[in-house]
Amino acid sequence: MSTDAPPIRVHVASVSDEARPAPSGRSQERYRAVYTTVQLTASDPVQDILPEDPDRVEAYVIALDNDIVIGTRNQVSAEQNTAAGVPYPIGAFIPAKTTGGSLIPFPVKDCNAVYAGVTTTASNSRVSVAAYYRSPA
Repeated sequence: MSTDAPPIRVHVASVSDEARPAPSGRSQERYRAVYTTVQLTASDPVQDILPEDPDRVEAYVIALDNDIVIGTRNQVSAEQNTAAGVPYPIGAFIPAKTTGGSLIPFPVKDCNAVYAGVTTTASNSRVSVAAYYRSPA
């Protein structure tokens, strides 16, 4: 076997372009974050917490004071969402706290408008939202 043969070029097909680091000078995709807290009340029981936005990558919703329901405006406005104990919620039911007292963020991974609605009108319900959007470089 001769050691003076030229090297053989090899192409590794299993490494995708996404796995390769971007060349220096090329901009990476950037994101911007928006953090808000809204208050739902007896006189304002439904609010748009995440407007429709094609640049939204993901968002997290946290019910601070009382259980809430999220979904479309029609879903969260349903009368059964304010029935005692909310036995049959319309929309996604988000509890304010787990039994251990921890707040659990509810992930939203679409670009549609999301509304929050109360499950009780006895007291105000704060809802915190952290949303992440694609941002131009």
